[in-house]
Amino acid sequence: MPAIVRPLLFAAALALAACGPTPESATNNAAADDGLPVTPGVYGNVAAGKGMELQVHKLPRKLIEVTFCDGACQPIRRVPYEIVGEAMRFAFTRDGETLAVSITQQGEGLKADGTGIGAEPVTLQRIPKRDALTKAEEALRAGTAQ
Repeated sequence: MPAIVRPLLFAAALALAACGPTPESATNNAAADDGLPVTPGVYGNVAAGKGMELQVHKLPRKLIEVTFCDGACQPIRRVPYEIVGEAMRFAFTRDGETLAVSITQQGEGLKADGTGIGAEPVTLQRIPKRDALTKAEEALRAGTAQ
């Protein structure tokens, strides 16, 4: 191999190494782009008609849509949120009582806890589209919501 080829191969290898994966903090993710502590999208844990589903909207809407399911899904609550550190918090009223929920990013999903959740935090997986939210909205329109 000619002597000039070795430095060229070395330079090419360095250039290719620079094209490798970037650190997570340097990647473009929706949460960082929107200035939100969680990635906008639809998340849920509804199984066998029980659980919750929510959608975090991109700015400037500053809104969360959420439904809780226990057999049938309750009407959608559209509530504003506030950002507190690495969490988004929102509150709603059920049976005259104000309940609070805090959500934080946990990998691709969310961790939800607070008085609106119960004694133990729950994990909400990112899901590709609205399911329980759509059913709750359809029930509301049809007049059959819980």
